[in-house]
Amino acid sequence: MKKLLVIATALVTLISCEKGDLFEKNKKDKPCAVVSPETIPSAVASSFQNKYAGAAVEKWFNKDNAGYVTLFTWNGKKTLSEFSNDGAFLKEETEADHQDGNDDNDSGCECEIDE
Repeated sequence: MKKLLVIATALVTLISCEKGDLFEKNKKDKPCAVVSPETIPSAVASSFQNKYAGAAVEKWFNKDNAGYVTLFTWNGKKTLSEFSNDGAFLKEETEADHQDGNDDNDSGCECEIDE
């Protein structure tokens, strides 16, 4: 009976670990969709231009229909800046943040800085 309990516990642990790993892998390996600048809501584009006057956007991403992220160079660093669908600024990350291992922990797709 004791052997059966040990085997059952080991199986449950193995199955739990596999499911956890698969979930984490799928969560972090889903890239955000690159979108055309023409599809960006005017409130988002205006908010970006007001915050980063003169910056040229390299790419726009749609972050799971919850907002938009832009990739651009600011002060000599590749930068990702996130805005809500209504244009509210949410956060900013630079290539230095990624090099230090400070990747964001939020769920959903990942918008990556091409290095």
